[in-house]
Amino acid sequence: MFLYFCAALLAAISIYCSHFYKYPHPRFPRGYIGLPVIGFLYYFIFQNNFIPMLVKLKEIYGDICSVQLGSYKVVMLNEHNVIREAWQHPAFAGRSKLEGVLVRSSGFRGGIIFNDGEDLLEQQKFTKKTLKDFGFGRKSMENLILEEALELVQSFRETNSKPVYTGHRFDIASLNSFYVVVTGERLKYDDPTIHQLIHVLNKNFELSDGAIIGFLIPWLAWLCPHLIGWNKYVLEVQEIFSFWLNFAQHRLETFSGSYPENFVDAYIQRIVETKDPSSSFYGDIGVKSLATTLQDIFVAGTETTAATLNWIFFLLAAHPEVQKKVFNEINTVLGSGDDKTLPTISDRLRLPMVEAAIMESMRLGTIAPIGLAHRTMEDIHFRGHFIPKDTLIHSNIISVHFDVKLWGDPYVFRPERFLTADTSKIQNFRYFLPFSHGKRKCLGESLAKDELFLFTTCMLQEFRIKIPAGNKILLRPRIGISAVPQNHQLVFEPRN
Repeated sequence: MFLYFCAALLAAISIYCSHFYKYPHPRFPRGYIGLPVIGFLYYFIFQNNFIPMLVKLKEIYGDICSVQLGSYKVVMLNEHNVIREAWQHPAFAGRSKLEGVLVRSSGFRGGIIFNDGEDLLEQQKFTKKTLKDFGFGRKSMENLILEEALELVQSFRETNSKPVYTGHRFDIASLNSFYVVVTGERLKYDDPTIHQLIHVLNKNFELSDGAIIGFLIPWLAWLCPHLIGWNKYVLEVQEIFSFWLNFAQHRLETFSGSYPENFVDAYIQRIVETKDPSSSFYGDIGVKSLATTLQDIFVAGTETTAATLNWIFFLLAAHPEVQKKVFNEINTVLGSGDDKTLPTISDRLRLPMVEAAIMESMRLGTIAPIGLAHRTMEDIHFRGHFIPKDTLIHSNIISVHFDVKLWGDPYVFRPERFLTADTSKIQNFRYFLPFSHGKRKCLGESLAKDELFLFTTCMLQEFRIKIPAGNKILLRPRIGISAVPQNHQLVFEPRN
C-alpha cells in the first residue's frame, strides 16, 4: 500500500513539474522559471527584494521574457519602446482575472483599475469627463492644492525641529485636495473621518506577503489560508470595500436630486437616471460600481502621491548638496521666509531644478516597479512571439529606470540628468515612465504632478530637511504591491 502511495505521489509530482516547466507555445517568450511552486517569488519570499533581479531580466533574457510568478507564467516587457507599443495595442488592455482581485470587492468586478471591456469604457469615459468638469487638472485646482500645502507646512512647524515620521502628514495633504473635488467636502486634520480613510487607503495599498502568495499561488490560499495569512487579507479587503459601499449608499440615500456639485453627486445622479439593466450604472450594480470606483481613484490619486513625497524628502535629506541647489533656485525665483511669494503651477517653467529633483526621485524611487498586470484579451503575435489569450503581462518599469545604457549612473541621485546642458529647461525622456503609458495610463497624472510641485516647493521654502543625527540611511524600499520608502524619521528645521 505504501509503495502504491509513493508511486502515486511521484506521478503527481512528475505531472505537476512537467506542467510547471512547460511553456504554453513554442514561440512563447522564454525566461526565468526557478523553483517549483514559487518560481520568481523566491526573490520576494526569501530575499524580500526582487528589484535587483528585475533589473537584470533584460540583460539576461532581452526586451521580452517570461517569469514564473507562482502558478502563472507572466510576460515581462523590459524595454521602453516595447512597453509603449504594447500598451497602445487594444489586445493588451485587459486586467487580471486573479481570484484576489475579486476578493477585494466582495466578488464584484467593477470600477476602473481592475476592470476591462465595455464596463471599463463606460466608467472611464464618465469618470474622466466628470472629474474634469469639477476642476480636475484645471487651474481651479491650484488654490485647493496650495491650501493643503500651507496646512502641511504648518503641521511640520508644530514638530519644533524634532525627528518625526512623515507618512500620515503626506497622506492627509494629498488626500484632501482630491477629496474636495470628489465629494464636495474638505476634512480637517483632526477629523476622525480622515484618519479612518487613511487607514483604509494604507491597507489597500500595502499587500501582505501572504496576500501576494495567495494571489499568485491560489491553491495555497484554498489549502492553508491561515498559514499564509490569506484569511487576514480577505477580512481586511472586505472591511475596505464595506467602507466605500457604506459611503456610496449613504450618499445615495441623502441625495437631494438637485444640480450635482461634485463627482459623487454626479455619479449618483447618473445611477438614478439609468434605466438600462445592462449598464454598469444601473441600480445596485451602479452603487457597487461607485464604491469600487472610489476605492480605485483614491488609491491611485492619493497613496501614490504620498509615497512619492516621502521619497522626495527622504532623498533630498540624504543628499543635502542637491537640496541646497533646489532651495537656491526657489529662493532666487520666489524668495523664502517672510519675503516669499507662494508658488503657482506656472512657476514650474521657472523652477527646472525643482522639477528635475521630483522627476529623479520618481525614477530612483519607482513606486510601481512592474506596474499593474495587464491581460491579453485575445491571442496575439507580438515582436516575434506568440502570447495566448488571458496571459498576464507586466511592464518592467524598474528595469527601464535603472538601465545603465539609458541613464549612465542609474543608482546615483542626480537630478541634473533631467536638465538641458544649460540647466534652464527640463528634458523629457521617452524612457521615463512613472505614470506608465497608453490606454491605461495613470488617471491622476496631472493632479499628481501639480501636487508634487506645489508641496515640494512650499516645504523647501520653509524648511531644511535633515536626517536625524545618528540615524542610518536605508535607501532600499519596502516591497509589496509597491516599492515605498522604509519607515524613517526626518527633521524639518525652519529656515527663519
